[in-house]
Amino acid sequence: FHFKDFPCLVSSTVPADAAAEMAQRRKPNVDWMKQDPVSCDFDAFTLNPTQNRYVVMHQDVPFECLYLPDGSKKLYVMLCGGGAKTRRYPRFLRWKYQNFLQGNVLCIDDPMYHFHPEFVRVMWYYGTKDKPFLHLLLDIVKKAMAQLGIKATDVTFVGSSGGGYA
Repeated sequence: FHFKDFPCLVSSTVPADAAAEMAQRRKPNVDWMKQDPVSCDFDAFTLNPTQNRYVVMHQDVPFECLYLPDGSKKLYVMLCGGGAKTRRYPRFLRWKYQNFLQGNVLCIDDPMYHFHPEFVRVMWYYGTKDKPFLHLLLDIVKKAMAQLGIKATDVTFVGSSGGGYA
């Protein structure tokens, strides 16, 4: 395989405006990192286009959420995996995809890490035998869909490892 055999893959053949657009997309907005999360009960959870961070308490389980709006009628739900050498909660994986997707992004960290901060491996959003966290997570997604007017066919879940399982 040689790049010269595939001129479409050689960066010098990419139009300057397309290259500039891609460079801009690689620089995501990080203002949300300076924002304190809004804590609310599930019943009071309301997405606000100027608020990105939320801690949604649902049946005494805190779901750390990051909402990156774009005003479209699509929703990408990003779920995290485990396996980090150290764990920092919350951990929003794939939030940088926002600039490459045409849709709202909702990252939801695994609340299992809130209850077991010493454990850094995969937790799979399990919950307990009496309270499956995946059902609670789905409630949050459904509420976001209703608020944004998004149909189930326009929701995509993204995750790998434990997030892919969830």
